[in-house]
Amino acid sequence: MRSAWTTVDFLKDNGLLDLQVPIDFKGTIEGFVNGDRIDLLKTPATGESFRSGVLTVQNGSATVAELHFTGSYTTDSFHLVSDSHGGTLITQR
Repeated sequence: MRSAWTTVDFLKDNGLLDLQVPIDFKGTIEGFVNGDRIDLLKTPATGESFRSGVLTVQNGSATVAELHFTGSYTTDSFHLVSDSHGGTLITQR
């Protein structure tokens, strides 16, 4: 079952969005800035690309998340690191 469309607005720096099943998240993310984090819980990732407002996160050849953003970003805007619990943190460079 897919999540309902929603908007997540990072109103202040150092915000955190935990996604239990990242591929099911179909909302829009606003105000994502340096210091904010998106945690793809228990979801490892090896690469990302950003195009037409969508950050596509992959683990090998499998797409594990398609996150919709408002704002001006490029692929280089995002950084993937381990969350030290089997998942992936997405931060802004």
